[in-house]
Amino acid sequence: FDFKVDRQVTWQPGPFFPDGQRLIFLSMEQRRDGPGRPFDEYYTQTPTHLWIYHIAKKTLQEIATRDRMAVFYTPALIVGDNRILVQVVKDRVGQIYSMNLDGTDARPFTRAGEGLPYGLSLSPDRKRVAFHLAGPRGYEIYTSDVTGADRVRVAGDPSHLYFGTSWSPDGKW
Repeated sequence: FDFKVDRQVTWQPGPFFPDGQRLIFLSMEQRRDGPGRPFDEYYTQTPTHLWIYHIAKKTLQEIATRDRMAVFYTPALIVGDNRILVQVVKDRVGQIYSMNLDGTDARPFTRAGEGLPYGLSLSPDRKRVAFHLAGPRGYEIYTSDVTGADRVRVAGDPSHLYFGTSWSPDGKW
């Protein structure tokens, strides 16, 4: 994908809105890591941008620009008409925040230091989120409500690696 937006070097599709006509894109500026610059220190210093692309209209609108907490945002999951879960990396620590599409009203979904959150999926009734945490106790899978509350540990074993959470069609498991 190349939407020909100034300073945006790479584009990656993200989650679709329920209407199937819009999706979130992630764009990145020129990467800050490279020769002589360690990936783990410099990659998340690369400014990213989030966009809504409307397929039929072929329009692109930047989102999550207000009250920005860090230069590195990645879209994780759309949880409502105007809310998105976004991974925000500050000081090399990734954390999921729930925020309005414009970036305002950001609230922690996960806590800093508990592990790298990834692989989020929304239940069919849109009331629960399944996600991974790769942290001090190894890889774990949790569910919570869409605000991050009412968390339940589903699985965790230091000798197992978990990827790709998804819900059964009826949302019971």
